[in-house]
Amino acid sequence: MDKFFRFSDYDVFAYLTAGFAAFAIADLATGTAIVWNGQWTVASGALTILGAYVAGQIIATPASWMERGLVFGLLGAPADILFHGSRRGLSKAFEYYRPLDARIAAPIRAAMQAGDSGKVLFGLAHANARKNPAAAVRVDSFLRLYGLCRNLSFVLFIGACVLMIASFDAETPRADTLRAYAAISVVAGAGMFFRYLKFLRLFAVEVFTAYSISLSERAA
Repeated sequence: MDKFFRFSDYDVFAYLTAGFAAFAIADLATGTAIVWNGQWTVASGALTILGAYVAGQIIATPASWMERGLVFGLLGAPADILFHGSRRGLSKAFEYYRPLDARIAAPIRAAMQAGDSGKVLFGLAHANARKNPAAAVRVDSFLRLYGLCRNLSFVLFIGACVLMIASFDAETPRADTLRAYAAISVVAGAGMFFRYLKFLRLFAVEVFTAYSISLSERAA
């Protein structure tokens, strides 16, 4: 039973943090005291933590839609960019478009079959990384970090909209405060979004690096 209620690192990073951020924004927008000035008992604290976890789980779904639609759809998936480069010519200005190091990519390119997509390559490379204990630790670390940054950036962007809408019905002093918090949410959301892109890329790089080493060892 103790193991059932024990949160994993990913639960804390990706779900609980996003859930508490959503509760904090709700407090600011509606005047509740779930997080801000909340007076918790043991029971209410446990319920709040459980509620934050559930909220974080729910938030992860639209956040993943943002990832597939906005990031993969408009910017491109790291698995494709790392091998096929960027048609936008942004590799020098934008780290997300920097291709994989040629020495790391060479063994993988040699093993690639004609028509292999980045998605197929990533699936093979990720399965390989999960079998390597040392690589799996590093991959999981970047997974937690990019999951945290993705979910938090989503919450902050949506929260900025919620705070702005709430400010329209508030009196002047409170309206100004809500708009200030909305501006802070936008800036913080943008910062977390760029950190998300950084860790998403590093996650893919780590996966392919482990795969490259594995292929080189097999060929030796």
